[in-house]
Amino acid sequence: METKKFGVHKIWFFYTDEWYVTDNNLATCVDTYDTLEEAEEAKKKLDIQSLKDMNSEDYVRDLMGFMEEQKQDPAQQSTVEHLIEYARSIGWEEFIKVNEYTFTGQDGKEVTHTYYELGIPNDATDEQLWEIIQITQAYFHRIVTYQDVKKCTYVQFNPNFWEEKVLDIMEQQSLVGPKTTMQEYFWYHPEEENLKYLMYNAEDGTSSARHMDPNEAQNAAMKVVIHYLNMFPESFLLGKSSITELSESVVLLKNYLQNCQTIGLDTLGKKLKFSKTQSIDLGEFKGLLELLKVKPFEVEEVVVEINGEEVQEVMVDYGTL
Repeated sequence: METKKFGVHKIWFFYTDEWYVTDNNLATCVDTYDTLEEAEEAKKKLDIQSLKDMNSEDYVRDLMGFMEEQKQDPAQQSTVEHLIEYARSIGWEEFIKVNEYTFTGQDGKEVTHTYYELGIPNDATDEQLWEIIQITQAYFHRIVTYQDVKKCTYVQFNPNFWEEKVLDIMEQQSLVGPKTTMQEYFWYHPEEENLKYLMYNAEDGTSSARHMDPNEAQNAAMKVVIHYLNMFPESFLLGKSSITELSESVVLLKNYLQNCQTIGLDTLGKKLKFSKTQSIDLGEFKGLLELLKVKPFEVEEVVVEINGEEVQEVMVDYGTL
C-alpha cells in the first residue's frame, strides 16, 4: 500500500492595519513527510520561526486576529489575560506595558479600559514561543494529507543561455514571457525575479505558463530551443562555445556524440555541429542537455490543488509568514 504524504504548507495572511488575519488559504508547500508525527514536528519548528520573523513590537496587537477567532465564555479568562499571565510567570514583566484609557459609556458613566502591549525578549526559548503560539492559536502553517493531488509544470528558460535578441523575438511571438509579467510564478522563486523567462502554453491558447504534462512541456521546450538554434546558431552557448566550456565531462560528451546521427563535432573537434540535412532528433538532444553545465531551460512541477482545495500561487495584498 502506498504511504500517504503529509505536506506542511504556508498559509496566506492579510494585515488589516491593526493585526494579521487569515482565511487559511493554502500557499506553497514547505516540505512533505512520510508520517504525521514528522509533519507535526516540522510544523512546530516552522511556526516558531514564523513568530520570530514577525519582529513585532506588540504581539498582543499583531496576534489579536488569532485570539479573536477563539470563542470564549465571557466569564472565562480572556486569551489576552492568559497570554499576559504567562509572560509574567516566566519573568517577562519588563516587556509588558499596561495602558488605560477612559471613555464615557452610553449610560453617561465613565468607563476605564485596560489594554496590554507585549514584547518578546531576544533570548526567548523555542518552548516559550511555542506556548505563546498555543495560547493565542497563532498557527502560520497547515498540515495537509496528500490524497488527490493535481500538479502543473513550468518551463523556465535561462537568459544566460541565449542572446537578448533571441529572447526578444520569442517574446514578440508570444512563446515566452519575462518573469516580471508572470504573477503566478512570483511566489515560488521570489529571489529569481527578472532572471528567468517562462514558456507559455501554446496548446491552451492562453497566456498561462502552466503545462499539465511535464514530458510534453520538456519536449515543447526542446523544440523551441532547436527552432531558434537553427535560426541563430551563433546566439546560443551551444553554437558559440567550445565543448570544454559546455561540459564538465568532455570525454563522456565526445563518446556520446559518436553515437548521434544529428549532433556531432566540427572538423576541429572543439564545437558542436548540428545536422543541416535532417531534423535534430529530440532523444539525442535530450541526452546532450543532460551533459551540459548550463541548461537552456529547467522543468519544474508545482502542486496546484490538493483534495479539491486550490494552492494559491499569489494573492493580491496577502503575504505569508
